[in-house]
Amino acid sequence: MPFNIDSPSEQVAKHLKKLIYKGEWKGELPGTPTLAEQTGTDRKTITAAIKLLEKQGVLQSQGAGRRRKIILTNKQRGRGQKITFLAYEEMDRHLLYINKICHRLSDAGHSVTLSEKTFSGMKMDLQKVIRFVRANPSDIWIVMSASHEILTWFSKQPFPTMALFGRRRSVPIAGVGPDKTDAIVEMTEKLISLGHRRIVMMSREERHFPHLGLQERTFRETLDKNDILVGDYNLPKWKNNASGFKDCLERLFKVTPPTALILEESQFFTAALLQLSAWGLSVPKQVSLACNDADLIFSMSEPSNSCIDWPSAPVVNHIVRWVRNVSRGRHTNKQVDTPARFIEGGTIGPADDGLPTLSEILKG
Repeated sequence: MPFNIDSPSEQVAKHLKKLIYKGEWKGELPGTPTLAEQTGTDRKTITAAIKLLEKQGVLQSQGAGRRRKIILTNKQRGRGQKITFLAYEEMDRHLLYINKICHRLSDAGHSVTLSEKTFSGMKMDLQKVIRFVRANPSDIWIVMSASHEILTWFSKQPFPTMALFGRRRSVPIAGVGPDKTDAIVEMTEKLISLGHRRIVMMSREERHFPHLGLQERTFRETLDKNDILVGDYNLPKWKNNASGFKDCLERLFKVTPPTALILEESQFFTAALLQLSAWGLSVPKQVSLACNDADLIFSMSEPSNSCIDWPSAPVVNHIVRWVRNVSRGRHTNKQVDTPARFIEGGTIGPADDGLPTLSEILKG
């Protein structure tokens, strides 16, 4: 994909525009010598940056030797908001679409902070989250994969909040995320068509409370429609950590091993793949694996991984538009579902009804 590298004057112009939108200066821009000193940039670059801002209509010349007048439309006033992004876990900080959201909001003149704490680090504890939010006030919050309880609290606060993913659907809060309903139906029915009856979806524990999430309900309904008895076996609860995940796998394979596993995210997919390999079980010959999410690392896998893919651009664009509207006084709690699709890869295959139990594997 082609990309442009900004010249020094373009970089300075963007920086000055951010400060202008944040209200750093009122009425007029400081003179070139002051700006050069403040930015550590030479006067020639500052002059070129100012000319760019004049062309963009942000500044207006008032004659030779006079300071430029700052021009802000009604739409641009109040743009500079303090925004805090509260991620689910540390690894989310490195996701490409999270960085795109932060950069685009920053380019629009907002002050964006990736919170030093995460929901996972606070163990999704409401009281810890409340204390953290109150100790770190922000104009706008963007919260990722939060529980129903936490989103309900955010929805009652005086500041606007955007729920990125999470248990948002029954909460009066702005939100966005992919609609995986049809993709989950297609994935589950594909496994059933391959003879799988012992299919397990492993979701994080917060997706079970106060009731099953939409993905989990869709999975359960699809099994039920295909005359497969559904119970806790198909949607097990487990502690949201590495040992809890491994313990759950061991319980599942101890007596009635599943022939297919649907994992919530790529790290669980990888962890399951490694554990099955350690037990000497082959994917997909003995156990089929599919993931409810996609990951860049999957593009390097051979065979390709079966997963649900969704474009991040609609999510990024919606959040940027929502923040722009909020900064102009137009705050709504509209929730938007973006598209998703099931990609059938090489990690699913016909069911193996002769799959050994974990006890038989360990004895062997």
